Amino acid sequence: MTKTVYRFAHILVLPLIIGSAQSLADELNSETGRAKTAAEIDWRPIDQMTEAERSKLSAVCKGGYVVPSYLPEGSVSSSGDPSETPMRVLADSASFDAEQNAYVEGGVEITQSPYFLTGSTAKLNQSTQQVTVKGGIQLRSPEMFLTGDTVNYDISTGAFDIEGASYLAHEQGFRGQSATVKRPSENLVVIEKGTITRCDPDDKAWSIAASEITLDQEEGVGYAKHFRFRVQDVPIFYFPWVTFPINDDRKSGFLYPSIGSSNVGRGLALSAPYYFNLAPDYDATLTPQYVHGRGIYTELEGRHLNTFGLSKINLGYINDDEEYIEEYPWSDGERWGLSFENESKLAAGWSSSIDYNVVSDDDYLEDLARTLSINNDTHIDRVGKISYVGDVWQFDGAVHGYQTVDSNITEANKPYSRLPELNLVGSWDNEVFDWTVGSQYTYFFRDNELLTGNDKVQGSRLRIKPEVSLPMEQLWGYITPSLKIDQSNYALEDNGLGDDDISRTVPFATLDAGLYFDRPFQFGTQDYNQTLEPRVFYVHSPEVKQDDIPDFDTSVKTFSYSQLFSDDRFVGGDRVGDNNRVTLGLTSRFTQLSSGIDSAVFSIGKIYYFEDQRINLSGVGEYAESESPYAGEFILTPIQGMDLKVTGLWDDSENETVEGNSTLSLHTKDYGYVLNLGHYYKDDSSPLEQANISTIFPVTKKVSVFGRWLYDLNDKRTAGTLAGLEYRSCCWRAQVLSSSYLTDDAELSHTIMFRVELKGLAGFGESGEELDEQVPGYLGRESLYN
Repeated sequence: MTKTVYRFAHILVLPLIIGSAQSLADELNSETGRAKTAAEIDWRPIDQMTEAERSKLSAVCKGGYVVPSYLPEGSVSSSGDPSETPMRVLADSASFDAEQNAYVEGGVEITQSPYFLTGSTAKLNQSTQQVTVKGGIQLRSPEMFLTGDTVNYDISTGAFDIEGASYLAHEQGFRGQSATVKRPSENLVVIEKGTITRCDPDDKAWSIAASEITLDQEEGVGYAKHFRFRVQDVPIFYFPWVTFPINDDRKSGFLYPSIGSSNVGRGLALSAPYYFNLAPDYDATLTPQYVHGRGIYTELEGRHLNTFGLSKINLGYINDDEEYIEEYPWSDGERWGLSFENESKLAAGWSSSIDYNVVSDDDYLEDLARTLSINNDTHIDRVGKISYVGDVWQFDGAVHGYQTVDSNITEANKPYSRLPELNLVGSWDNEVFDWTVGSQYTYFFRDNELLTGNDKVQGSRLRIKPEVSLPMEQLWGYITPSLKIDQSNYALEDNGLGDDDISRTVPFATLDAGLYFDRPFQFGTQDYNQTLEPRVFYVHSPEVKQDDIPDFDTSVKTFSYSQLFSDDRFVGGDRVGDNNRVTLGLTSRFTQLSSGIDSAVFSIGKIYYFEDQRINLSGVGEYAESESPYAGEFILTPIQGMDLKVTGLWDDSENETVEGNSTLSLHTKDYGYVLNLGHYYKDDSSPLEQANISTIFPVTKKVSVFGRWLYDLNDKRTAGTLAGLEYRSCCWRAQVLSSSYLTDDAELSHTIMFRVELKGLAGFGESGEELDEQVPGYLGRESLYN
């Protein structure tokens, strides 16, 4: 039996003869005997998909949706407007009435590119340009695939409505069933008395049921009336009206709720963030939360992007903190925090930045702040900066202040604000010499009303450092002699150490030289190049009296391998070191010739002192030994997924390790298995030895555990932990996180949090970065899973 191609008005007759085939709508689900839904028809198990199709899936997905080639040959039109596209109807038989309306039966196929509609019977109304198809219908378009009992289709606009429908949006992965599905316009789909989910066809993990669901594909958002969230078809909660995303674009709506508890500070906390997509260039996130024992605490994050840069503000507020009032009865319980950040490009070479932070009290960050981008340190920053970078000159000017949030820090030990700090650096070279001049002006200020004696001092410092060097380089090595003057002038107020006007000049002479030796060799099947790079670094600067200069911003550098080739041991400008020393160093690299990657780098060095170093800062910084400890660094990356780094200091005169830091990281290619081992040791006036282990371990394909344990070997106690259990499927995942850390009072704080992510509705936000700091490799795993 052959089908016949029928001619109607606005229908193009093409010579096509095809064998009668059973309609796809007749495909049955072998388990239930019912007709398959749209999702079941286009679902493909992962072993039946092409490599390109599988590459788009998450690692835990069992399969995905594939759009078949559905338009008959010769029916594809370059026009996307159905009103300009001819329609073709194929059926077993047809009849016409007086108004030239057509009635067709038997294996009906209606094509109007890009739409393809099949069913058992159809009526085509010439005057209204309407088509009604009944009997196991299927309607395909590039965006959606629908099945149902009856469809009314508008030839001129492409609008339709389907009764008894199931539907599938391939790209977004949304599927569901409905009493009626309507498409009133190109980018709008209305689902009446229906469901929607992004889970696989046989997965009922979660779904949304509503009296009406509107999918706006242009805006990338869905709207639901009388919203019911269901787990395994069981309603969990109800909302009269909600919005949710249907693609990866930003849109307003609730983010994932969270629940957690802590034995220190916060107690049980419940939060439900709401995201406001206010405009393309600014948005906000409001996070109201209930904290047991404290009350309602609210945080607000706002972001604004313009042609100059990005601004971000974070606010936290609680009106009546019950637990804080109990601890501090004289307080009113009102607590708040604010942080503001801005990065801007002002003009060619010019930029600015602001980082301003303030909190209501010393305990706020530990007790309440959960999303404020303020580090929980003893001092929080307030910085405003403007910078210029040119070909020769670089300039930056800043005002820098602090808020001290540690009540144990005395007034005399609080840092100075720099109001302002101005830096100007110029560098240029000719064919022989390299010239550099650096200058800095800083005014140091702090409230000295409660201070006495030398602690009351404040004032300005002008520091100028001109330098000239003569670089001489060849393929086999280099030698660079240089001369520098470090000149500082102080104008002080309330100085109890001596004169208010102080000048200091320290000349520096340095010589840096090195050689390159290399040899190719083969290890296994890999070709390598090994280098041997000896280096000599000499520095001389005389001892200049500086005891009458106050300490505004200076400290002594922690000795490590990186300090072997530094010309001064002080950070800041209030002390300039005396030097007469030479450093001998050696580096060897093993480089893969095929990739240029260093598989191993060994470095070691030592300083030899010709004179004692006498300049000190409050007794720190003097050195009377003739040699420094050996400082070394070893980096090994023999294979992909393995990294070993060891740094340390070895005192050969005492035959002991002064300091050591070792980390070993192992991970599989997909970061399914991750193991990090670390050990840190320091032997000084406050000995410290800690062991650190973190891991990600898949129990099954969908269940993983991850964790970290930080152990203090000196105190023989746990210093911090993280334990997480995660279940992940193709359409949702859940995490239980338990962590602990030592507070300022040496009390071990325990917290626990439960989080759920629904594919396409809510995510874990930026928490992956936080977890990656605890368990390196977590973000690598996230990028592959997502």
